[in-house]
Amino acid sequence: MKEFTKKDIKEIRILLVVLAVLFGIIGVMAIIEKTHPGTIDTESQTSEIHTIEDESITKEVSSAIVLDNKDKVDDNYILTVDNCKEFADLFVEQSDEILEQKIKSFVDKYQYRTIEFDGNILLVEKYQKPSIKNKIEYLEGYYNILMYDGNYVENEMKAFSFYFDGVCNYDLGLEEGYLPDMIKTGDNVHIVAKIDEYDDYLNFLYLTPVSVTKR
Repeated sequence: MKEFTKKDIKEIRILLVVLAVLFGIIGVMAIIEKTHPGTIDTESQTSEIHTIEDESITKEVSSAIVLDNKDKVDDNYILTVDNCKEFADLFVEQSDEILEQKIKSFVDKYQYRTIEFDGNILLVEKYQKPSIKNKIEYLEGYYNILMYDGNYVENEMKAFSFYFDGVCNYDLGLEEGYLPDMIKTGDNVHIVAKIDEYDDYLNFLYLTPVSVTKR
């Protein structure tokens, strides 16, 4: 009869411990299944549901990213009364209060975007240099320009005006001549400009010019 060495006895003890643990786990699972039928299957189903939900969330996030990128691409087009209802609504007859709210909403939504429209020159005046002293000085070659939409009508009063603050002929895309000669009160013009801000006290919609051409 073979005699067991200390090493053999140690390996047998380890094997018995492992078997005992395995039988213990099997026994616990059997008790759980007996007392709570379907628990194991439910956990498996729950895991599958979470996986499906995660995939759905991933798809929704991906879709949102695509839409967001589309909006960013659309920022490149120029707003006109034909392709932007909010811009066209500014020229519809309405109460001053409603118009003011529409202008504010329009500027909040489209600030720094480019607009294009037909307008007219209401006033061209010399640009006054900012000064901490009570001294009026003008910056040579720079002007403030007040504009209405549509064609020029003498003595016409509208609810709000467009305004260029301190611009020169180069700002308007005019390579030759000077502003009072090239662009003056009464001229009908085509305006391309970026939206800056709205002054609800003066009813000025400030713009940064891109180009102004006679029409």
